[in-house]
Amino acid sequence: MARSLYRLYLYLVFSVLILFTAGGATALLGDLFERTGLRDPASGAPSSSATLQTAAFGATALLIAGALTSLHYWLIQRDLRSDVEAGSGAIRAFFLNGLQAITVLVAIPTAASTISSLGRPYRGDAATPMALAIVALSVFALVEWERRRVPAAPGTALVFQRLQHYGVQLLLLFIATSYALSALLATLEAVLTSTSSYRSCTAQAAQYGCSGPNLPGSWGALLVATLGVVGYVLLARDDTHSTLRQVARFASLGYGVIFIVGAIYQLADQVLNGFNTPHAQAGDLDRYTFLAPLLFGIAVAAAYGLWLRADALASSMGAANTLTTMIAIPAAVTAVPFWWGCGYVLHNLVERVVAGGTPPTRTQWSTSFALVIAGIAYVPLALYLAQLSHQTAAPGPRRALTLGLLAAGTITGAVGAATALYAVGTAVLNAPLGNWQMVARDGVEILVIGAILVGLYGTISVREHYLKMAPTAAKAPTPVAAPGTIEDVLDALLARQLTREEAAARLRALARLES
Repeated sequence: MARSLYRLYLYLVFSVLILFTAGGATALLGDLFERTGLRDPASGAPSSSATLQTAAFGATALLIAGALTSLHYWLIQRDLRSDVEAGSGAIRAFFLNGLQAITVLVAIPTAASTISSLGRPYRGDAATPMALAIVALSVFALVEWERRRVPAAPGTALVFQRLQHYGVQLLLLFIATSYALSALLATLEAVLTSTSSYRSCTAQAAQYGCSGPNLPGSWGALLVATLGVVGYVLLARDDTHSTLRQVARFASLGYGVIFIVGAIYQLADQVLNGFNTPHAQAGDLDRYTFLAPLLFGIAVAAAYGLWLRADALASSMGAANTLTTMIAIPAAVTAVPFWWGCGYVLHNLVERVVAGGTPPTRTQWSTSFALVIAGIAYVPLALYLAQLSHQTAAPGPRRALTLGLLAAGTITGAVGAATALYAVGTAVLNAPLGNWQMVARDGVEILVIGAILVGLYGTISVREHYLKMAPTAAKAPTPVAAPGTIEDVLDALLARQLTREEAAARLRALARLES
């Protein structure tokens, strides 16, 4: 315990000091960058007094924090030499991986944001952010070198390392999303500007410095964010047996599919609406904005799909379960807009035919059918998953999808039934809601969709025996040696190794032997 507390002190102080030292280095490097084109175009070079203040802070931080950091690093190395298990332990893994997570999550967004602003007339200061990104990446590299000197041991230490590898990778993917969409939209805008009468800047916007799409900055920022994601993929390329790795990659695959489905919905809605955009001044750009999420989603889904296939044979799930899960995930994602759209179509039909209903508008019809179209891939995916599950004898992913949709249907039906009963019940009790007929119709419509889901997936669950627990193998009884004395029989009976009848029989046998 004392050794662990001492080690906790060493790594805690070392982590804080190295971040403080990095702050001093950032101040010095930022002051140097202020003398380049990275500084704010609206301001001049820093004054001599500002430079002196920055240099004093940086030098003080590097001198004091750097000296204390070196001292604690030497103490850490001495601890590693005195205890062979210290290097692979959980405390070291927690702090080193935590340092890496902090520095990379500061460096990548800061660098990407700074690069995306370059080339714009009103970009602000880029010197300090760029210095911060460079120093943070340098600290990350130094900590990675130190971490690799002694690999983490299986157990808690390896869990901390994997959380950093795959958790940060997911966060970087989320960060890269905005830069990817921005770069794709900027490229689309540039193409439209050069090939049509579309103009990215109105006369009024041009007065305030509208300069059109910034392609170099947008793609440079995307490149930085992408390198962060790919770097983490390469960092953990040998960790093929990790369950957390599979979970993160399946989540990323689903993330890409969500963007594909959203883009298809946007395109279908535009087509069904006759490309009538709500903002006339947006020009032709609104017609093609679905391309950005579509291309991004395809790129993400394809990349993580290929990585999952490459890991299939070595994964802890096995190749069959990996491949069926890769089908189950897009099936689950597309099931949401499909059944939602079916409910919306049913609502529009009911409102159109019932007396006193509100006839749906063209926008409502297009929205409902666009949802169905966006999720229509759910039908072939579910059928293919059923076929693949039987062929590979890997029913787990299909069972999860089936039970998930059965649960969704049960909850949906319960909500619909409760809503309808509430509306009708208040009307019967002479305390009706202001629009109780519409509320009742909505509840019945929701109930119908829930009933369809329950009927469909309840039938599949019963047929495939998904609702039954797997039989537990009976535990073989522990053989008990025949006791030789009355005391042995009584001890065995108290220990529940013998039943009352067995104990009585052995006592009678002992009585016969003694007689």
